[in-house]
Amino acid sequence: GTLRFRTGLLAAETELASALVRNHLYAAVEAADRFYPLLQAVAAAELNAEDALAQLTGDDEEAQEESAA
Repeated sequence: GTLRFRTGLLAAETELASALVRNHLYAAVEAADRFYPLLQAVAAAELNAEDALAQLTGDDEEAQEESAA
């Protein structure tokens, strides 16, 4: 599988206010901080893409059990 991260801002016919760009940038950095450990684990072959996605979406039962303990 393939695991990717990207972000974008659709602003056609919209004036780009600094607050809009700043808020979008903060959200993108926050998301990257959340995804980076999983991307790193996939790159190091510690996880496959499917398992990383399962952890991200909360579909990983083992990770849920560990967080509940």
